[in-house]
Amino acid sequence: MNPPSARFPKLLLLYRGGEVAVSAAGEKSTSFRQTRNASLIAAMVVLACASQQIGAEEGVVRDLTVPAVTDAVPSPGTRVRQFNKHYEGSRVYHTLYLPTDWMPGKKYPVIVEYAGNKWRTSPGTVEGSSLGYGISGGKGVIWICMPYVNQQEMRNQETWWGDVDATVAYCRHTVKRICNKYGGDADNVFIAGFSRGAIACNFIGLHDEEIASLWRGFICHSHYDGVKKWGYANSDRSSAAERLARLGNRPQFISQEHSTESTQLYLKEVLPTGNFTFLPLKGVPHTDTWVLDPRPERATLRNWFNHSLAIKKNAASSSVINAGVGGNRSSQLLSRLEQDVLLHRPTVVVLMVGTNDRLNSGSFVDAKLYQKNVETLVDRIHQGGSKVLLVTPPPCIPELLFTRHDPREFDDQSPVERMEEVRSILLDISKERSVSIVDFHEHLLRENIADNQKESVIRNVANSKVKDGVHLTPRGYELLAQLIARKIKAADLPASKVACFGDSLTKGSAKANYPAYLDAILDGKNAP
Repeated sequence: MNPPSARFPKLLLLYRGGEVAVSAAGEKSTSFRQTRNASLIAAMVVLACASQQIGAEEGVVRDLTVPAVTDAVPSPGTRVRQFNKHYEGSRVYHTLYLPTDWMPGKKYPVIVEYAGNKWRTSPGTVEGSSLGYGISGGKGVIWICMPYVNQQEMRNQETWWGDVDATVAYCRHTVKRICNKYGGDADNVFIAGFSRGAIACNFIGLHDEEIASLWRGFICHSHYDGVKKWGYANSDRSSAAERLARLGNRPQFISQEHSTESTQLYLKEVLPTGNFTFLPLKGVPHTDTWVLDPRPERATLRNWFNHSLAIKKNAASSSVINAGVGGNRSSQLLSRLEQDVLLHRPTVVVLMVGTNDRLNSGSFVDAKLYQKNVETLVDRIHQGGSKVLLVTPPPCIPELLFTRHDPREFDDQSPVERMEEVRSILLDISKERSVSIVDFHEHLLRENIADNQKESVIRNVANSKVKDGVHLTPRGYELLAQLIARKIKAADLPASKVACFGDSLTKGSAKANYPAYLDAILDGKNAP
């Protein structure tokens, strides 16, 4: 191995505002200040540059090299530059890598990656990204590096976003085209990014419901949308939180050099129920090339990725699919209906939604719009060839709900009245469209098990030691599964593959959720 001085010759150091930048000797430089420690800083820069060859830790020898980009025809093990038809004649392009084991007719998970800003550790280009290749090792995964489209839609943007709408549209189109043409598994598409790209996972990837529906999981390395306000529109916490609401319960892997504490504190505040995995990287500089080193942190990321894929595959092959996502409203169910439900070709879709629409004060959904959304869901499910079984959501315990929501938001209509209205709407839809329904709401009231007492199946202090008032206890989930199973049998619905579609009342937890109970019942392990 050549000495650092041979590999990185003639470096000049520019110190601006506490940051060190590097340029080639001979380049004209201005504002060169604070040079008393130049020798020490130079040594640090040389070491940082060397770490990109041998890893951040001494003795960690790099075992991966990102393939060079060519203009060749896509083939296994090659990384090529591609221009979408709309951008022919421009310099707007993405790169596509087909894994070494790629074969026509097979399906492969996809990693879509966004680059960081142009900076000393990042060229800001699609060619300069590393995460996707490091995660896959070049095998078993299609890797796409997406551009940010500049305002004139003539070239790739190297700093920040360019034209946001054009960038979002480019991504949506390209993901669908590559999945169709090269065997990308549309059910297993992950978005990843470093620095600016890490922010882009949410800023671009959750920009609207349509693009948000593409992703199975998120990999954000260094920076996070909403943690810090940047110099572009809608970088504030409030705007970021609106985007984050589209995440639901999908997994995010969040890594950061030194510490992830600031991101953890932010997410604890805005989405405490999110599915987040955090990994601080000690001794790693601000770069994405650490995934090219055989370090334990890379193994952790790969294990997370493979585990996320395994969960999806198992869910898709089960006789009962849990398609619940925490925090979802009826509009969000519409946006992910195709990917999360119809793609699996279920024989029956159990649909329970309305609690977040009418009780989540963060963004109430008008009752008429809620009704229209549910009607559309029912119609589209029928058009997809599946039967529908509606379920009325449970009542709530207002005094506990008000510990988490401002009671003044309900001055026009009480929580009890809101959920009664949801029930009435669903009963009307059931009648008008000849759809079977389980009136879970009425059953709980009739059995007197929807209050704040210990016998209640609604989580409360007496039975769960929590001020909840909305979600179910394990006994409640089991009861719901029993009622659904009985209705499926009574209505003679084809139950070879059942998709349970809804919000957190469907998703439940790993320990207790009604789809798992329903699966056991339909499998004959626990007859209703």
